Amino acid sequence: MRLYQGFLLEELLKDLFELLQHLFAALKSILKDTDESTHFPDINPEIAAMELGGKEMLAIDVFSMSIKGLVEDFMNHLRKTGVDFLSISDIKWVLTVPAIWGERAKQFMRKSAVKAGIPDENLLIALEPECASVYCQYLRSEQMLGAENGFKPSEKGCSYMVVDIGGGTVDIAVHEKLQGQHLKELCRATGGDCGGTSVDNVFIEMLKQLFGDKITSEFKNNDPESYLLLIRSFEVVKRTIKPSTTGKINIQIPYVPLSEFCRLNHNKSMEDLVSSSALRSNVSIYKGHMRIEAEYFRGLFVPTLKTLNSVISKTFQDERITKVDTIVLVGGFSECALVQDSIKSAFPSKRVIVPEECGLAVLKGAVMYGHKPSYISTRIIPFTFGIRVAKPYDGALGHDRDHIFVHNGKEYSKDLFHVILECDSEVHVDTKIIKEFSTRRPLQNFIRIRMYMTKRKDPVYIDEEHCSFIGKAVIRITHPTKALKKVRVVFKFGNTEINVEAEDEDKDDKYEGLIDFLANDNEPEPDDGDLEIDIGTPDILLDEW
Repeated sequence: MRLYQGFLLEELLKDLFELLQHLFAALKSILKDTDESTHFPDINPEIAAMELGGKEMLAIDVFSMSIKGLVEDFMNHLRKTGVDFLSISDIKWVLTVPAIWGERAKQFMRKSAVKAGIPDENLLIALEPECASVYCQYLRSEQMLGAENGFKPSEKGCSYMVVDIGGGTVDIAVHEKLQGQHLKELCRATGGDCGGTSVDNVFIEMLKQLFGDKITSEFKNNDPESYLLLIRSFEVVKRTIKPSTTGKINIQIPYVPLSEFCRLNHNKSMEDLVSSSALRSNVSIYKGHMRIEAEYFRGLFVPTLKTLNSVISKTFQDERITKVDTIVLVGGFSECALVQDSIKSAFPSKRVIVPEECGLAVLKGAVMYGHKPSYISTRIIPFTFGIRVAKPYDGALGHDRDHIFVHNGKEYSKDLFHVILECDSEVHVDTKIIKEFSTRRPLQNFIRIRMYMTKRKDPVYIDEEHCSFIGKAVIRITHPTKALKKVRVVFKFGNTEINVEAEDEDKDDKYEGLIDFLANDNEPEPDDGDLEIDIGTPDILLDEW
């Protein structure tokens, strides 16, 4: 979704949704994950997106139509340039997402892209700060503002923090250059909701102070095109203001429709309404423009910049990156001089670098990453992942009596969180973790694996407050037998998505694919999927008890 971020995406959506009938703003915020949350977002195919006029539409339809528009635009461009022999299935498509997004959000985007017509096997999910980091590997020092002191990101051992400041989110990754064309992630990705649109939100609050909540709301809902033009005008000025700017900042406004809303609701002209407001000393209307004192305008940035610096500072508290002394700013909002100046002031001991065309760093890096996804060779796992199991009751292991059940005369603890991989683990691309499952009854034709995650390293039960069900894989056994079958399941970590593959002991059945992270934990299951799992303890049981 990074290809047409901002204005170009909105222009494309105009055509897709018949001139703003279904124009949705801040699409990516629907799928955001918050690093501090103990509950993970309930992302599913039925989640709705709100359009500017207050109407709802399935978010997956909004995303798929947006992606379809991008695909069609690109294919039309190829045809116009004489490259008319390629089809969609001949192209590898790279879809970038924030690194702080969880598995559900990434799979939601994959399903949206597939619904848009991109073949699943041709789609690569890439993480935005990683793409930007790859892009920086190919830049010379003179192409990076602030790198005059010999900074070479392509030099072995060089480490740096990438801060991708986009429209809605800030996405942070810390990398170290390894031998050859490889980068190593040094700590888990972090971020927050302090991108450029958070400044827009402060501006909108200012509009409410000027005109009142009712006018601002009606203007947005009843004339979304004019409302969007106003926000666009603000965004243009927002990117160009400097710390040294003085005097008044001029923002072009949709004068006629906004004046009409003021007259209908207050029986006053827009000029009179603004001149009688509490902001009259800082804001005025003159010849179709809103004029804002430069100092007051800069003040609109303060809440966002404070949050942004706080997120960066918190990331630097990780003991694994205490020696990292370079911050690389990418993303559209990082072009703003106020943002650059704020970060330099907040971190005077760090070298702050702004690459050439920093707003396109993710886009250009995504193309490079698509040619070599193994460029990021090592990643840090942000969560503890595990599966639901039952084991013989053992009070010494923290088992409680509330989770006990009896099977074949023996006490077991159910709903235990069996850790597959701990959070903050360092894993290489295509790291494989192997588990062996067994069927429980003759002619059983599938094995079901339920997956959970948490931000803690030592969970006991899957129903603890900080644990969340995130998905399941159903392994179909196409050749069931009366004898119990053992199935070798391989969980693959270290890529941008978690994969699972399996085969039975006779190698008659093979299964490969993604875990369904959009599944509902309460969905009805077939009644023959209970199974036994052997992970060094023969009598560990999994699932419905």
